[in-house]
Amino acid sequence: MLLVCSAIEEEFKALKDLVKGNLDLEANLSFEALGIGYLEAALNLQKILLEKRKHISKTLFLGTAGSFNKDQLQIGDL
Repeated sequence: MLLVCSAIEEEFKALKDLVKGNLDLEANLSFEALGIGYLEAALNLQKILLEKRKHISKTLFLGTAGSFNKDQLQIGDL
């Protein structure tokens, strides 16, 4: 299973919506919001990996890393 994670759900929402209804993809993907900040994200990722370690084989982290201009780019534009 591939773990797709980001700081907030809005960063992976478009991908989650795209695979919705595809049973093969849904069965092989897990989506998790880890929280904002290095420490919170690291602790939450560790917890998830320990809980689901038998099922997760890969991890993909998506997001902007806080590097977008809020005046020019809105969540969901990417």
